[in-house]
Amino acid sequence: MDRVSESDQEEISFPGTPPPGDPPRGSFPSIFQAFLLALLLVATLGLCRAFIKLILDRSGIDAGELTLGTITNLVGFAILLPFGAMLTRLPFREVFPFRPVPIALFPAMAMVLVGWQIFGLKINMVIQDLLPPPEWLTEFFQELFSRQTNPFLQVILLCVIAPLTEELFFRGVILRGLMKRYRLAPAIIVSSLLFALTHANPWQFFPPLVVGLYFGWWCVKTRSLWPGLVGHAFYNLLPWLALFLMRFEVPLDSSLPESPAQPPIWFFAMGLAMMIAGTLSLIRLFRRMPEPDPAR
Repeated sequence: MDRVSESDQEEISFPGTPPPGDPPRGSFPSIFQAFLLALLLVATLGLCRAFIKLILDRSGIDAGELTLGTITNLVGFAILLPFGAMLTRLPFREVFPFRPVPIALFPAMAMVLVGWQIFGLKINMVIQDLLPPPEWLTEFFQELFSRQTNPFLQVILLCVIAPLTEELFFRGVILRGLMKRYRLAPAIIVSSLLFALTHANPWQFFPPLVVGLYFGWWCVKTRSLWPGLVGHAFYNLLPWLALFLMRFEVPLDSSLPESPAQPPIWFFAMGLAMMIAGTLSLIRLFRRMPEPDPAR
């Protein structure tokens, strides 16, 4: 795979990036190391889930899938995030850059995410027709988006815990390291692919893959984790808003229990149009945006 050229290095450098030229041999992670780290994440989350479930069962606590998933994410990422950041041998503020981001970018970003929620529904429906999801996955999403489930816990998991942990891991530790060693496009693609694969099932592959590509692009252009963090929270909140507040009959996620058999074709066309319009708008905005201050 091609190494970073001098012009690319200047364009995509984050705080702490070495001068233009070949990246240092010890920079972390390489693509192979990133795959190992993602595999370690899946294993850690699996072990944490089993251990936490065992403790809850022996304590006589009947915790639902949502509660179990929330605790598992907190514990698992609390272990892996410091470990991954430590391997980079850089200060945390350099691994997790939070530069200020122009507010003008967020409406176009929101348009992209709403459009993908709508258009991605069609892809999810095709996948589920070809490969019906297992019962445990259906039950998880039914609880996650059920009106009988504690809405506070739903929002905390969807819009706080999941975005914060996953963005720091995939757009912080992994993408930042890959950008120091490889060209821009492969770095974003690999980090997005790992983001999708760690969801560990084919019914949750394409949605995170696409949003991961967008979040990586936004992170590179702004040199900040804020767009991915806010966008991730907003993207996860959309199905909850559609179900609970707007009482929308056509949900934005095919995993919801109230999903209709076949939404009208104009619905998907509208989503695709929103994605394209939002993307073109962001391209124009990024071209006009001044370079971030390297000192901040």
